[in-house]
Amino acid sequence: MNKRIMASFLLLVMLIGIMDGCKKNIAAPELKTPASESVQGILAERKDIANITAMKGNVTGKVKCYYYNQFMDGLQYKVQLGEKVLKGQELVVADTEELESMLEDLNRELEEVKGKLSYQKEYSQLNQKRIKLQGQNADQKGKEEAQRELEKEKIDEEYQRSLLEIEIANINKQIAEVQEQIENCTLYAEEDGYVSYISYEESSLEFYNILAVTNTDSLCINAEYLVEDYIRAYVYYDGKEWELNEIPYSDMEKKAAERNGMTIGSKFELPAESMVLGDYLELYFVLEESRDAIVISKSCIYRSEDMDYVYRIHGENKEKCFIEKGIDDGSEVQITSGIEEGDLVFYPIDETIEYEGTAIVTKESVPIMGIERSCYLSYPYQSLVTTRIAESELQYLTEATELKKGDLIATVKVLRGEADVKEIENQISTLKKQYDIQNDMHEKVIKDLNEEIKKLKEKKKEQKNKSKGEKQENIDLDEEQEDLSKIEEQENGDGEPEEDSVSEEDISIKELELSMEKMSKAYEEDNYKIQLKGMEKKQKHLKESTGEVSIYSSEEVEFERFYVEKGSRLVDGSVLGIMHHTDTFFWAVRDGDNILPYGMKVVIKDADENEYEGEVIGTYPSGEATFTQTDESGTTFTYTVLANENQGNVYIRLKENIELKNGTLVYQSNMLEDAIVIDMSLLKKEKKDFYVWVLREGKPYKQYVQFDNLADDKLLIYKGLSENDTLLMGVK
Repeated sequence: MNKRIMASFLLLVMLIGIMDGCKKNIAAPELKTPASESVQGILAERKDIANITAMKGNVTGKVKCYYYNQFMDGLQYKVQLGEKVLKGQELVVADTEELESMLEDLNRELEEVKGKLSYQKEYSQLNQKRIKLQGQNADQKGKEEAQRELEKEKIDEEYQRSLLEIEIANINKQIAEVQEQIENCTLYAEEDGYVSYISYEESSLEFYNILAVTNTDSLCINAEYLVEDYIRAYVYYDGKEWELNEIPYSDMEKKAAERNGMTIGSKFELPAESMVLGDYLELYFVLEESRDAIVISKSCIYRSEDMDYVYRIHGENKEKCFIEKGIDDGSEVQITSGIEEGDLVFYPIDETIEYEGTAIVTKESVPIMGIERSCYLSYPYQSLVTTRIAESELQYLTEATELKKGDLIATVKVLRGEADVKEIENQISTLKKQYDIQNDMHEKVIKDLNEEIKKLKEKKKEQKNKSKGEKQENIDLDEEQEDLSKIEEQENGDGEPEEDSVSEEDISIKELELSMEKMSKAYEEDNYKIQLKGMEKKQKHLKESTGEVSIYSSEEVEFERFYVEKGSRLVDGSVLGIMHHTDTFFWAVRDGDNILPYGMKVVIKDADENEYEGEVIGTYPSGEATFTQTDESGTTFTYTVLANENQGNVYIRLKENIELKNGTLVYQSNMLEDAIVIDMSLLKKEKKDFYVWVLREGKPYKQYVQFDNLADDKLLIYKGLSENDTLLMGVK
């Protein structure tokens, strides 16, 4: 069969890029030549076989994610991407205005209830004294009534006290919760590291990561995917094979990741101290292996009616032999029964194919990863310009795009504020009137009691003076006069004072009533002051939000105006525009496939091909980013970060500050030495398997291969090809 061979001979496997002296060279694993004893057949041989899968990994640091356990608004970021932070340092602070106001209201309520408890306790004690005194001078029936009243007073006092103590406990609990919330409004670094992720969102839902810190003192290898049930794993680095020790995930972490549709990669301890942050590695996982097994090429195997078979060659004849397979490494297959070592097995050859040329496989030095992408100056820190007014009308909105601190952004007219102010003023007025009425009543009662006490004391004094004047002048009164006196005393009540007489108990009772009234007056005055203070605070806040309210820039920003015009009706939360914080800028690169890890060293070229060194200091996965972490108790949390326009970006910080709006990012990873690399266009697919065409003894053979993707549409072949193999190009 004639073949059409193009005149030009192309060498496909080339060195993709030569790295400078600071780059590391990583040796690729040695590949073995597939067995080929004849153009018509191959011998079944005994050899070691292993099913190996390969994937990329990179050296990264231990990542600690930070989040709030409840919704938070008004977030202020105290650090920037790439910034070195120390344990205990402030990272993010949420707005506490609402919580502070709530805490103030609770403290005011607590003061009010505590005052009521103290008042009721002291008032009841005075009242109990009063009841006791009243019962002392009463008849038997009066004494019994006084005792019943006293018992009732004690029960009422205990009941009211228990209710108020419960209320105080509830308020204290609320205060503690709010105080904890206020304390939790500030996130602190739990360990040293570098800020590698910031959401820059102004609000956060519960358990949503808003910031991450990478500890570069604790490096590990992170694989692209999670590999389970493998025998061993290794990596070639600096010309040496290094065994990998896995850092396992807990079952809870795996379940959380699965539940949230999250892809996690296997993690390994750093085997070589020379590995540095950002290094790319080719990782190999042995899924199964067998020593001294009978092995043939996959191309020799046929399948019919769920049975596998080969053709064993006897001279000019072929014998169909059913077989049982073992390990499949993607290129060759272990045969466990059906043929023996040394059997010649038919190898199908398609001599009808057409191709355009050939290329010799060579071992090359190639970068594991290499990219070239456009980049641009970016201001990732944005904040919304909103109003916190229930209802207003836009009077003015700036047309400027660059604002300095203190520049006027907008002016709004409050529509409902005057009514709210009037309402609170009426409430204050009503409170004052009620207090004045009650205070006047207390003053009158106090005045009346003071007068009563004064009269009682004067009467008591008169009685005392009268008693002194009526002393017997003659101690020698006869017996009859004494007897008469005794009879008169008995007739007047067994020697008791007359009904209109004043006792010390009478005066004490009135003094107790006076103290009780003064106590009530003082309590109501304190309570009035507490309520008035709260109302006046609210009044002040409302007055500040009435009439025309101006909104100013708090710092130097670029302002992007939305479609709101003068006269537009606004409500609380209406967005007037977006402010881009110009003091926070980086060079951004779109990275939807997540191939630019934190710490990677890159180069940015300008239009004149000038090169500027930089480093990846912020990573934003595209779409929804999910983080999983386990706390000290072993509880696993999974958090989702909602996508925004920045989250497809990776952020670069240049070593020197230059005026560069646009450029091209160029990156080449550390090198892989002695690698078999082919162009992706040579790869063919057959169901789930992949193959290339090779030329042996002048005839084309289908050769199955195992590979991993490299940069620039190149493939790293780690099973199936060897150095000096001849590849067919442009197979029709």
